[in-house]
Amino acid sequence: MNAKERINAILSHEGITAAQLGEQIGDRRPQAIYDILSEKTKSISKTMAAKIQSAKPYYRLEWLISGEGPMLDDDAPAPVVNDKNLIPQLLDRIDKLIAIHEQDARNLDRLLTLMTESGVFERTPKKRTSSM
Repeated sequence: MNAKERINAILSHEGITAAQLGEQIGDRRPQAIYDILSEKTKSISKTMAAKIQSAKPYYRLEWLISGEGPMLDDDAPAPVVNDKNLIPQLLDRIDKLIAIHEQDARNLDRLLTLMTESGVFERTPKKRTSSM
């Protein structure tokens, strides 16, 4: 796997752009990353690999530099997601799932009512057990 493929693998795995990767590793200008992506630069320097691993310790240094071995270090701590835009998106998704669940419950209740009214199904009240 060449340097361009390794950078693309990181971008894909992280779901970020080259500019975002540059920012995350402390480069104000991600030109070095763009140079690798355009194949102007053919390798990831040890310095850049160290910056990537410092920001994202689950990437193996050997893989970053040479492309050999697995990409991820199984023993590294899991990444911490710190995206301020993610929380509203997750809350919106949860609200949508709740609405779907509530609609499903209403539909099921309507179906049971229709089945009961047509004689196909007979609702039986739940037996309550007294606790003494």
